[in-house]
Amino acid sequence: MGDCQQFTGHLRDVCEGRADMPLAKINRYRAKWGLDPLAEKPVGVTVVRKVVLYDAGETHVPAAPRTGVKRHGCCGKGKRKPAVEEESRPLRHYPESKAKGGAGTELKALLGRIGIKPDPNCLCNARARTMDERGPDWCQEYSELIVDWLEEEATRRKLPFIRAAGKTILWLAIRRARKAKP
Repeated sequence: MGDCQQFTGHLRDVCEGRADMPLAKINRYRAKWGLDPLAEKPVGVTVVRKVVLYDAGETHVPAAPRTGVKRHGCCGKGKRKPAVEEESRPLRHYPESKAKGGAGTELKALLGRIGIKPDPNCLCNARARTMDERGPDWCQEYSELIVDWLEEEATRRKLPFIRAAGKTILWLAIRRARKAKP
């Protein structure tokens, strides 16, 4: 993977085939960068995101491990902060919420007000349901993962995305869900 030395962070993972995305998508990026496509993912590739099963049979999707340094989400500048590794994050149990609505429903409503509605090819409804079931505490704990979901969907729809705006709208949805809770 000597041709990937020019990249760092997630782009390097994509270039080397280690990113958690389909091989076809990785090869599209490699073609865009003028590199030969990969025949298959390298052996021994670690999956960036995985599902952990608890004793009660509940699932938990941890945020992707961060490598390198963390910078401002809006401009990529600013003070360098050491990244948080996935293993250092404590695993917690979040009880399922039986209430109708929640942070996912609120987020969907807020996005709908600006004209962004679920379409048949997106995971929006399923992810909103997951957020509702897990509750606002889970959403707050895994806000980076949820903002990653928003960014992924914006990229798929070819919409501009500002990470700080995504975080802000998520926090507003969480606050509204907590306020609406009986």
